Amino acid sequence: MRFSSWAALQAASCVTWGADINLRHVEWIRNYLPEHIRVFQNTALPHLPIDDKSISLVMAFSVFTHIDELELAWLAELRRVLKPGGFAYLTIHSEHTWSSMRPGLSAFEYLMAVRERVADYAVSEELFQSSMPAEKVVFSWENAANYNSSVFHQSKYIRSTWSRFFTVKDILEAAHNYQDVVVLQRDG
Repeated sequence: MRFSSWAALQAASCVTWGADINLRHVEWIRNYLPEHIRVFQNTALPHLPIDDKSISLVMAFSVFTHIDELELAWLAELRRVLKPGGFAYLTIHSEHTWSSMRPGLSAFEYLMAVRERVADYAVSEELFQSSMPAEKVVFSWENAANYNSSVFHQSKYIRSTWSRFFTVKDILEAAHNYQDVVVLQRDG
């Protein structure tokens, strides 16, 4: 949704779609940005009400940092809506993010706040002082309104798994605040 305000300043001929799981964000866009921005509330389930091969660029900030079980289905859905040659610009928590986890970093503070509800890992400052224990590490918890997981991916995992859907053009370390940016391209 952050990108929508920038898109609102562009020519009205630029068709822009926006989606968020949080209805308040969708309503803010509808109330304060131009009507040429098409915005809707989506769900955790991988379906976008957008035509096949109709989008040139997909941007998802702090989305794949919260997608666990439906990750591959969401990648397939993004591939479906992207035009051949189109790009996806997605942020992730990576092994670089992992090594940056410390007090004061929002991702760290959030995990510390829910640490009593995380079942699979003992969330602590010491945990992040060691290497990531797997190529994909998921901290999950219950009883959250919108987000119930925080996901970390190693670059190796992105290159081997996500490349089944896209060409992985680059992984840019800390290119969006402390998150890495994965640049993907849809082949023909």
